[in-house]
Amino acid sequence: MARDHVEYLKCQELTLAPLMDNGISTGMLVCELSRDHITSAVSYYGKIAPQWIRRESGYFKSACEILVLNGDLQLGNTVISEGHYSYLPAGALQGPAISENGCELFLFFEGLPKFIESTQSCVGCLEDLRISALDARGMPWGPPPGHEGRPAEEAPVGLKVKFLREDPKTHAYTILCWQGPDWSDPDIERHSIWEELILLDGDFLMGRMGKITGGTYIFRDGAIAHGPQVSKKGSVWFARGPAAIDFDYQRVSWANELIDKYLSADHLFDDTSDRGPWGRWRG
Repeated sequence: MARDHVEYLKCQELTLAPLMDNGISTGMLVCELSRDHITSAVSYYGKIAPQWIRRESGYFKSACEILVLNGDLQLGNTVISEGHYSYLPAGALQGPAISENGCELFLFFEGLPKFIESTQSCVGCLEDLRISALDARGMPWGPPPGHEGRPAEEAPVGLKVKFLREDPKTHAYTILCWQGPDWSDPDIERHSIWEELILLDGDFLMGRMGKITGGTYIFRDGAIAHGPQVSKKGSVWFARGPAAIDFDYQRVSWANELIDKYLSADHLFDDTSDRGPWGRWRG
């Protein structure tokens, strides 16, 4: 796999360092969550201080996704505020940037995050794919669609999704995924594609890895089996993949025992520890 398997990182506990571009500090503080050793695609968790500014207009040579967790980030005339998502195709012009109040955010680059100063988009930019500022937290939840290996009617009860982006050619996707209280899925699953996941809010147990809470990051090759899955208080995930996801399931004898043990462990849960670090995304 071109990226290393990451399971788990707790974003708010990681050390941040200045994000550099051509040897010059951008003023952003970031930690690298994962990197593709071939394409240089990279995922960051970062912070921007109040009154941060980048005066130059330009574009990134690779596509970029942004999820603002709190605060604000203005790119040209577009303000990406708390709970909003943006997708900038490779070569898409960005105006001068500023953050009045500072922000926390995730940045996902599909290649080397090199910024080119310019007053116009790059020739060949797929401008029609731009998503300027989508209210990801506020948009309504919908039912899960069908996938290869898992028809819609076989999705676990209590599962909802929000599609933030789907590429019309590759079917690469970015979604939010909601699991309700006392939700579980006893199956072990694999996929033919990698998946990148961030637990934004709530609690979760995936297989025998132990209980996790908001701020947890995962990157795994789809061939890595994972599950069973269960949430006591409910949860919301941010998830990305490079193509339409598919499912290959298997059942294990110990799944239901593990799920029952987790759901009955009331001493492990309270309203403080199971609230996400970036506000409530569960509604």
